[in-house]
Amino acid sequence: HLTFDRCGLSDTGVVALGKGIEAAKSLASLHLVFHDCGLGDTGVAALGKGIEAAKSLASLHLTFAFCKFGDTGVAALGEGIEAAKSLASLHLTFWGCDELGDTGVAALGEGIEAAKSLASLHLGLEGCKRVGHAALEGFSHKLKSSRSSASVEFENHAEGYFTVDAHFEPPLETEDVLTVDAHLEMPPDSARVSHTYQRLCCPM
Repeated sequence: HLTFDRCGLSDTGVVALGKGIEAAKSLASLHLVFHDCGLGDTGVAALGKGIEAAKSLASLHLTFAFCKFGDTGVAALGEGIEAAKSLASLHLTFWGCDELGDTGVAALGEGIEAAKSLASLHLGLEGCKRVGHAALEGFSHKLKSSRSSASVEFENHAEGYFTVDAHFEPPLETEDVLTVDAHLEMPPDSARVSHTYQRLCCPM
């Protein structure tokens, strides 16, 4: 579990981290938090490549807050998730990532759709100004089409606030549950989001 909080970390450092993940062949669990680090598409793509090579990875938890990457980086992350054949638990949170848009969310959905070993999923988006109704609704449709035993519910609560919830029906011999909780809510200002993030994700 590593947290990078406003530490001046650049893509160069994250590329090196991605190579380390790629070399850790027996890695089973990974939890990374990036808060206001200047992380861009190149760095996120390197993480995706590392995840792709981590064949034993069963649990992945990534939190990105106020980072600089966009659709290209998230698409590469989706490719890594797609190739992670042992991945059972996935937790992704995006806070105030203004460069992330509908295209990136759609590509991420494709990767999740192909991750057939996935048993539990949490996706959170808040303050991502370029992500809208169409992306999250498309995400829910992908889950419906790829998961025949899933019950998927998409809700538009208010402007700028959407949720997607999905659950697996337990198969005959095993009990797998898929839960998707995706949120997009525009805060009044970035200071409020930053305060909330610090309180919930990065306690002092």
